[in-house]
Amino acid sequence: MLQIILQLYETVKMRQSQFLSDIASTASLNYIDLSEGGTNAVVEFTASSCAVLENEGKVRIGIKRFGKLDIPVTVLLVY
Repeated sequence: MLQIILQLYETVKMRQSQFLSDIASTASLNYIDLSEGGTNAVVEFTASSCAVLENEGKVRIGIKRFGKLDIPVTVLLVY
C-alpha cells in the first residue's frame, strides 16, 4: 500500500512539474514588447473585459502606461 501511495505521489509531482514548465515556456512565447525596448509610449487597458449592470451609472476602467514615459500621451474616451 505504501508503495502505491509513493508511486502516486511521484506521478502527481512529475505532472505538476511538467505543467509549470509548459506554462513558463508558453508565457515567454506570448510576451511581445510593444514599447520596442522603451522607445515607444504604450497605453493599454488593465483588463481585457468589464461587466457592469445597466443601472449602475458609472464604471471604472483602468489603463496602464509604460515604455517611453518622457513624452505626453492623450487618451480619448468616447462613449
